[in-house]
Amino acid sequence: MVIELSNVVIGSIVQLVITIFIGALLLHLASKILDFKNKSIAKSFAVVIIGGFVFLLVRYILSSLLDVHPLIGIILGLIIYWYFIKSIYDVSWIKSILAWFISIVVSYVITIVILLIIGVSIFLRTIFFLKK
Repeated sequence: MVIELSNVVIGSIVQLVITIFIGALLLHLASKILDFKNKSIAKSFAVVIIGGFVFLLVRYILSSLLDVHPLIGIILGLIIYWYFIKSIYDVSWIKSILAWFISIVVSYVITIVILLIIGVSIFLRTIFFLKK
């Protein structure tokens, strides 16, 4: 079975757009939970797009081009991402790290709940299918 390159590219673009959208919504939710003064969905999108791009760029440059240990690239990329949250929302370092952490935790919780629902439904369908 041959997969056309255009389908892969379109799928990747759709996945990127969905990831940016969900990331921005979760960061906006975290900014509301932490009661940021300057919260807006536009700022969330700016942080997710710019911060994510810079994070990946720093990781790539340090890990691939400069042959530095990948963990250092991840740590430096996270610090820069937290700096973007701090500067765009005009909050402290602690609040920026907490906002990032809350958005990550909520993302994992949502993922686990969805996977549990899918897993339970498949399990129940299998049980009822085997009884027939």
